[in-house]
Amino acid sequence: MAVKRIIKNINDTIYLFKPFWKNGKLYIIGQIFTAAILIPLNRILYITLQKYIIDSLIADELFLQICFGILSFSLSMLLLDLFDFVFFNLYGLKKYILIRGTIDKENYQKANKTDYKYFDDPEFYDNYTYAINERSNKAEQARLLLIRLLSTSVVIISLSTLIATSKWVIILITVVSFCVSTLINNKIIKIKHEKYLEEIPLNRKSEYIHSLFYNKEYAADLKVNKSSYFLMKHYDCVLDDKIKVYKKYQIKSVIIGALGIVIDNLSEILISIYLVYLIVQGNISIGDFASMLTATGMLKSNMGEFFDLITRSNDLSIYADKIKQFYDLPSTIESSIDGKQPNENAFSVEFNNVNFKYNNSEFELKNINIKINPGEKIAIVGENGVGKTTLTKLLLRLYDPDSGEIKIDNTKISDYDVNKLRHKIGIAFQKPLVYAIPLSENMQLYNDTTPENLINILDKLQLTSILEKNNATLSTELTKEFDKSGIILSVGEAQKLGLSRIMFGDYGLLIFDEPSSALDPIAEYELTKMIFDQANKATTIMISHRLSTIRNADKIFLIDNGEILEQGNHDELMHLKGKYYTMFTKQAENYIK
Repeated sequence: MAVKRIIKNINDTIYLFKPFWKNGKLYIIGQIFTAAILIPLNRILYITLQKYIIDSLIADELFLQICFGILSFSLSMLLLDLFDFVFFNLYGLKKYILIRGTIDKENYQKANKTDYKYFDDPEFYDNYTYAINERSNKAEQARLLLIRLLSTSVVIISLSTLIATSKWVIILITVVSFCVSTLINNKIIKIKHEKYLEEIPLNRKSEYIHSLFYNKEYAADLKVNKSSYFLMKHYDCVLDDKIKVYKKYQIKSVIIGALGIVIDNLSEILISIYLVYLIVQGNISIGDFASMLTATGMLKSNMGEFFDLITRSNDLSIYADKIKQFYDLPSTIESSIDGKQPNENAFSVEFNNVNFKYNNSEFELKNINIKINPGEKIAIVGENGVGKTTLTKLLLRLYDPDSGEIKIDNTKISDYDVNKLRHKIGIAFQKPLVYAIPLSENMQLYNDTTPENLINILDKLQLTSILEKNNATLSTELTKEFDKSGIILSVGEAQKLGLSRIMFGDYGLLIFDEPSSALDPIAEYELTKMIFDQANKATTIMISHRLSTIRNADKIFLIDNGEILEQGNHDELMHLKGKYYTMFTKQAENYIK
């Protein structure tokens, strides 16, 4: 089982390493050359140099001859080091930055091509955020681990061969002492892990208390009431518990660790005594003695590093499993890119017996039937959480219905190229996202247009004031995330920005999802006028809580508990005196007051 586990760990490490190989073969080949040839050769040259100096001195060779030999060895090692240094700094470093950037971009592209439904799954979301944050880091760790594994393996083989040519007994002593030391170290690691698990809740609590004293939100409370007293009392308890955990495990670690030190020293003593014996017997020279001691120390060090790297591969294997889960997920919606292209005119829209339910949720849409003719302006109303926004997500094909079908222009929505279909649907949300990019780019998220047209749109939406008061231009960034002179938008201005994004371009369908909740009455009136104006040829869906804004809709659908409860125009629904009538009259009372 241990061997299978090691094989799996190595395979997973190679999986993480593949992006580096795919995007930088020459870079990796250069590193392999360094790891497999330059580093081991450098070690051998260093050991041989020691032997040469000592044996030359004992042989009473000429000073200049010894100096020449030292220079020859040193020059060889210098050239090896210079090759590695020049390769890395003139080529490797730039390529490394590009490879890391390419891996990050691959993550972003994969995330953008992953079906939206997976984001509702907490397990997927954990893997997704982990993959986005850590894939390039783990690929880098896998690269370093494999290169170091290769390097230490070649060094171990080289040193073992060098030592064994003289005396195999030294190899035996080194291997036995190393195996014993490894068992001891594994025991220490196990103790540290148990200690770490016990410390987790204590560290979380101490970190929580630590964060409060640096958080502006809590600063006033800490100064004016007894919260700091209680927190300090809890912090003292945490310290006491940490000391208890320390005492519980530290004595074991010290005893076992001391045993490991004794074993290491004992092996070095045995090797030294054996080498001295060989010198006395005339079997080796003083230079051999010095080089064997150095080689043995290097061998033990590299064997330790080798097994440490094998252990670390287990951690990488856990991370690889998470990243694989993210990358191996099938995306049926976002892969629909070879379908039909939507037409250039206003869409007809049909929901035929549509049922839909979110995973891990009791909410569901039930038997939804809606028919919208090309160019019609319809409204969808209802209380919070009844399914209004879910309908728009189905139209954007962020989700597919569980049963029933949605049609656009008498064609099933799943038969369209999903990207081209979305390009013909413009949507303004209640809380539009503002990106830390220039204002012009924030306005052109759906379509490109001229700077003159952008200025006209800002003027039409009464947003030119944000340029004036911020002494800004279209190229000024929004937010102050990366630019101190960036523009901060109010909630209402952000909603107008969202509207500006769909005020140019040819759309078959426009969706307004509570787009005026933060607008002043005049701005809301202008928006409503624009939506229901004859100049708006696109089929339009407006979702709103303010029923006064949708009186002119061709048809109104009232959703309640995931079902269409009422439908008709404003006058028909008022005459019906159902739930729409009740909602409208209650809102009207507020305006009359």
